[in-house]
Amino acid sequence: MVFIDSMQRKKPPSTERKAAPPVLKPGVKAKLEHRDFWLYGSLVLALIATLFCYSSSFSFKYTNWDDPMYIHGNTVIHELTTANVKEMFTSDAVLNYHPLTQLSLALDYHRARDLEVEKEKDPAPFHQTNILIHLLNVILVFFFIYLLSDKRLLVAFLVSFLFGIHPMHVESVSWISERKDGLYTFFFLLCLITWLYYIKKKTIRLYLASFLLFLLALLSKPAAVPTGIVLLLLDYYRQRFNFSLVKPSGWKNLVRGDGLKAMLEKIPFIIAGIILIYITFEIQKKTAIAEFHAFTLTQRLMFSTYGFCMYLIKLFVPVGLSAYYPYPALSGGGYLPGFFYISVFIAMAVLALCFWPGKEKRLISFGLMFYLVMLILVLQFISVGGTIMSDRYTYVPYIGIFFILAMVISRFFESGRRGLKYWRYPVAFSLAIYLMALTVTAQQRTLVWKNSETLWNDVISKYTNIVAAYKNRAIHYVSFPETYDKALRDFQMAEQLGSKDPR
Repeated sequence: MVFIDSMQRKKPPSTERKAAPPVLKPGVKAKLEHRDFWLYGSLVLALIATLFCYSSSFSFKYTNWDDPMYIHGNTVIHELTTANVKEMFTSDAVLNYHPLTQLSLALDYHRARDLEVEKEKDPAPFHQTNILIHLLNVILVFFFIYLLSDKRLLVAFLVSFLFGIHPMHVESVSWISERKDGLYTFFFLLCLITWLYYIKKKTIRLYLASFLLFLLALLSKPAAVPTGIVLLLLDYYRQRFNFSLVKPSGWKNLVRGDGLKAMLEKIPFIIAGIILIYITFEIQKKTAIAEFHAFTLTQRLMFSTYGFCMYLIKLFVPVGLSAYYPYPALSGGGYLPGFFYISVFIAMAVLALCFWPGKEKRLISFGLMFYLVMLILVLQFISVGGTIMSDRYTYVPYIGIFFILAMVISRFFESGRRGLKYWRYPVAFSLAIYLMALTVTAQQRTLVWKNSETLWNDVISKYTNIVAAYKNRAIHYVSFPETYDKALRDFQMAEQLGSKDPR
């Protein structure tokens, strides 16, 4: 009975306590809060500067360069019906296959009010969406670089700031027809961010999510085709496998172990990209692609190296920007201007930096190859369109060069070398002045895209012999009775320059 009674007695309350959550020391907590303040504060600063650059774009009109074909003449976006959405995904638009871009334009068309005077849809919603997507891309660039640089705040800030305000990016934002640039970049950056998490956690969900985001980027613009190669570059930079361009053993690592696995992972990305390249080529070969025999193989090579070099020059010194860069005139002997020949050697010298033996080899190789891979399809080796280069082509490729520059600057400020500390304030001051100058330049550049007249005025001020510029400006002038005389003069000039357009 005593035993039973003892079993039935209530156990005394346990004296054990549950483990309390770790309490951060005041100094550590303050340090984390301080870092968060600078993290989000620097991002907000980049967004404010970007918004300043494009604030005037909210009131811009359409231009008559592709906008009529994408908006007014593209009846598939005029009504959000099942049949129209199906047609977006089964047919091309303006010699491109980008159904998601068309869908986004359809959403803007649906919410745009009718303008009584112009008898067209209000362009404001289209500009608003372009700017919103660009701001979202600034945020994604910030966090992508933040992760890629091992959470270096200065690097993330500099790259996102430059991406947001660089004058070469104005064309991709202020031109309604370039919605595809911003939209594909949005999904492309999400794909890269997801891939960085995949490298760390290696889960099938993250892999599939990255592939899905890649497909969305492809459906926004074919420029996303090289994504599989970019993911391989990320693997290389994050040291998933050892690789060296100059050592034979380094190449062997690509076909065994982690290198082989990394290559096999990219096969679905590469196959999907090849399919879209084929679709795009079949669409554009009708009218947009020049016949291959129109230029010699040597000339095409020089067109490519010229663009490679000029985009780099305009990254640092963005002057003489134009919506239209004509092909050069050949001399009597069929020769190109001198810089085209020099550009071959400059391009070779720049790419030779990938073999740099120093400790920054991985950084330089990654940044330069990112730039080249995302640019290579538009370097006009196969001539598409009437321009030898376009500002909008730099929208994504510049991220690779921005990353190199930002990492070099960050390591300069982190350096403990005594001889460098006296240069920190002059360098910081010069950098701030340069960034402000770029911001103001970009803000002024946006004004070029205010309407058709300002756009073609700017082109003609840079190049006085472009038929398309006079013709398109005349088409704008002929819409208003008070400018008929200006239209006539421009049509006559276009005719004198060799236009055979019956219109």
